[in-house]
Amino acid sequence: MMAQFQTWFGAAPYLAIGIQLMPLTPVSESRDDIDWAKQLYPSFAESCHTATDCDEEGWGVLLYAILAEVGHPEKAIAYAESLSLDVFETAGGNGHSLTNTIWYYSTRPKTEPLELFSFAPTQSPIVLAQKIRSPVDASLCPPCGSDICSGDDNKCPVNAAPYLCTDGPALGGCSMDPWEHQTDICHKCCLLSVECQQS
Repeated sequence: MMAQFQTWFGAAPYLAIGIQLMPLTPVSESRDDIDWAKQLYPSFAESCHTATDCDEEGWGVLLYAILAEVGHPEKAIAYAESLSLDVFETAGGNGHSLTNTIWYYSTRPKTEPLELFSFAPTQSPIVLAQKIRSPVDASLCPPCGSDICSGDDNKCPVNAAPYLCTDGPALGGCSMDPWEHQTDICHKCCLLSVECQQS
């Protein structure tokens, strides 16, 4: 008669949420009410992006399915295209393929996009940032210099979260949108490019 918010994979919230979302099929549309998805996304994102192995173990495939459902399919597709094919052989990626994932992300019904939030990183380099205010000034994060391009901090996925925090509590964190300056979370940032990743 006991109910627990955990799985045999572990007790992290992203595991308990993610396992309910697999596999991604046409039937998922009947399961995933849009209001429920918009309520679920922030806590799922915070749990996944502050963990060290959520993306590596494929659970991000499910997180970004919800991101696509709540009105951000382009960001979700960019994420999928940045993944190694090995991700689809992991616990969270099991049952998916890159083709199926991109199909699912790109076919979500149109909806009013959910305003995105971000969270400071713990150890994972892929994070969402603190709440992004509109409009966002992209000049706040100029292109990263050669010192960063050739250094150890060059870890952000360019297609999914290219804005690197270079000073502040979120140091080393990546965001899909420019970090705002003068905040408690990130004092300085720069934008990684494909050319930077190849240097």
